[in-house]
Order: sequence, then structure tokens, then C-alpha cells
Amino acid sequence: MYTLCSKLKCDQQFSVAYCPWINGSIERLNIDILQVFRTMILEYKLDHREWMSLISVVQGKLNHTALPYLAYKSPLELFTGLHPPSPFAHTFVERRGRRVLIETGSSDKIERSLAQLRVSIQNMHRAVIGDFVLRSHVDEKHLNKLLVTWVGPYVVTETHPRYFVVKDLVTGKSCDVHASRLKFFADKDLQVSDELLQHIASQSVILDVKEIKQHRWNSERQDFELFTSWRGLEEIEDSWQSFTPMTRDVQVLVDRYVTATEDT
Repeated sequence: MYTLCSKLKCDQQFSVAYCPWINGSIERLNIDILQVFRTMILEYKLDHREWMSLISVVQGKLNHTALPYLAYKSPLELFTGLHPPSPFAHTFVERRGRRVLIETGSSDKIERSLAQLRVSIQNMHRAVIGDFVLRSHVDEKHLNKLLVTWVGPYVVTETHPRYFVVKDLVTGKSCDVHASRLKFFADKDLQVSDELLQHIASQSVILDVKEIKQHRWNSERQDFELFTSWRGLEEIEDSWQSFTPMTRDVQVLVDRYVTATEDT
């Protein structure tokens, strides 16, 4: 077969029928999984390199979530026949200064209300002056799949036929954004809290390495770690970073440190 392909100047490719990589099904599924990881990383304020610590949480959530294209069944129910537990079945309440786990009973009414709320939010009007929106973000220099693609929220200050002027809540800078690059977030009644401002400031943060101070061996990760100092941050915010991704991001600084250190 190799000789025949060489003479015909063609490439031989094997495709097994019904495999998910033929029609792009697995790529579409991975888009949803990446979006879940982005949300979890922002929620728990983790570095995007620590995404592996969230695998079990995301896996459990995806396996227990009912999906429309599965006849509103969860993967767990289809594969095992067991009914997945509802996240509203139990809750914590304060009793005499202690948190007690109680059973809330049937959650069908709560889940129906949440479904109606999601539909209502999705059908809301386009942004008007004073509303808060999310902006699509693409960074050509740092194409990392786990960095968020929707940043904000921003507040709309001007409206035009094909674009809007939005203002950053942290820096106060304004920019023109096409309507197709905006997503509605909340109306003008949204209360801008310190927690929201901190959340905005932490999105897609790219830090520059100032100095590599020392190193150590991490037996759990089976890799070296570098104690890194960051430009623009205080000394108390220095942190340990894995050696392998550091060699990709700042190879020159890593090579310089390895050459200078005596402990090899």
C-alpha cells in the first residue's frame, strides 16, 4: 500500500465509521468543556495551569446534567439507569452557630423556575445606555484555550447603528465595539460591588516574569518548581511555578537561571 501511494502521489488515511472525530462531534463537545473550565478557573481564582485540579468536579457535573439532545436525561441515567441527585436536594442552614445539612425535598418547582429564568435572560433586549455587557476578547499573543473569551462586564455609554461605546469599570477607558462582539449581562440596576470589580480585574491577567529566585523538587508533580517574582506585584505575591510551562513561556530566563545556579 505504501508503494502504491508513492507511485500515485497520494496519502492514505484510515477513518473508522461512527467515530466522533469524523464529523467534528468531539470538537464541539470540547468547546463546552473548555467553557466550563474557564468559568471554574475564574470562580475559584486559580491559575489556568491548575486546570487539572478541577477535572473530577467538572466530570461529575457533566455526567449528572440533563441535556436536551439526550431527551433531557443525564449521561449517568442513560448508562447506569440511576436517577442523578439534584443539586437542590440538600442545603446547609445555620442552627445554633453550626452548619447543618438538611433535605429540601422535591426540587422540580425550583428547577422549572430556573429554566424559565434562563430563557428570560437569553431573550432580553440588546444593550442600551447604562446596561452592562460582556465583550468578546481575542489575544493573539497568548492563545491559551483556558483564558476567558468573554470579559467584563462593561457599561454602555453610547449607542450607534452598528457599534456601541463601552467603558471599563476598573480603568475607566472607553472603546468602540461592534454589536456582534457584545453579550448582554445585566441592566442598569446592577450594583457594582468591590467583589465584581475584583472579578473584572482578574480576567485574562498576563504577568511578566521579573526574576527566578530559587527552585525545588515537587514529588507529587514529579517536576521541578521555580520560585518566581512578577513585575508589578509585591514581593509577598511571589509564587512557585512548574518548570515545564515556564520553559515554554520564558525560556531565556529559565536557561539563564539554570546556567547560573550551581545545583544541577
